[in-house]
Amino acid sequence: MSDNNSKGKFSFLIKLFVFSIAGMGVLFMIILVPFVQKVKTGELAVPFPSESQSPDPHIDLIRVTRPEADSLVTSPLVVEGDARGQWFFEASFPVILTDDKGSELAHIPASALDNWMTNDFVPFRAQLEFASSSSPTGFLILKKDNPSGLPEKEDQIKIPIRFY
Repeated sequence: MSDNNSKGKFSFLIKLFVFSIAGMGVLFMIILVPFVQKVKTGELAVPFPSESQSPDPHIDLIRVTRPEADSLVTSPLVVEGDARGQWFFEASFPVILTDDKGSELAHIPASALDNWMTNDFVPFRAQLEFASSSSPTGFLILKKDNPSGLPEKEDQIKIPIRFY
């Protein structure tokens, strides 16, 4: 009788195991397959940490190629890059160099190196001469030229720099 009892328990355990595996397969089909399909189609995006940061809103308006952020700079400081035509007015826009306290060290217009009356990117260049600063850091500020003076048309980028 104990032989039949142990065969019955063993048979029960086998059936339980088979039903458990079958149940997990059904759960997989119900839950994971739709999830994987959403990830593949992009409906459910899982961003990497660098992608979750907000993109720079100015990237499509102005791109500074020289100097790079946090660069060591000396006088004269050459500033180069490309800006959309609407960043300019009469082929220029203001470039300001400040120390970390906001004191202005230099102010000069950047000049368009090509036709600025376009929506395309236009190369620009500026060269700032400045006295040495007691501050170890500062900012290079490139302002959208705004002859109207309207606050809603103002824009700028602020690039951190280090003084040599």
